[in-house]
Amino acid sequence: IKDLSSARIEAQEAVALYPDSELLLAAYIKALAYSGDEKEMLKTWNRYVLLFPEKALHRDLIEEMAWGVLNKAAHSPSLV
Repeated sequence: IKDLSSARIEAQEAVALYPDSELLLAAYIKALAYSGDEKEMLKTWNRYVLLFPEKALHRDLIEEMAWGVLNKAAHSPSLV
């Protein structure tokens, strides 16, 4: 559907209800990546890794985060 703002809000509300849910935190990280909120994404990622250290090398989630940063940069008006 590409409704990034709604996805972010839904994920944020779900994480508020279930703050220790691995699946919800991962979904929230993805929603933040797609919406371009890098600071909140990194903050949530650090919490995710703290709660689930075995997931620190979760390749799919790291890749989603990287694509989020790259997509934001690709739409930036900055020349650099």
